[in-house]
Amino acid sequence: MNELKLTEEDWQAGFDAGRRREPDTPPQGVEVMSWISGYIEGKAQPWNPAAGSQGGGDHIESDGPRC
Repeated sequence: MNELKLTEEDWQAGFDAGRRREPDTPPQGVEVMSWISGYIEGKAQPWNPAAGSQGGGDHIESDGPRC
């Protein structure tokens, strides 16, 4: 049986990208399922438009992947 492993580093990178409303294409070299999972979670967070596309100082710490 195949086992899915989420990496916290790639999940956090996806979370941060989703939070900044960046395109939903994972960068090369990341574990895609981890990144997409984090991206979805990050995009679900409230967004502060005043922070702009780069997110400014509006960073939210997360508890990491839930698995």
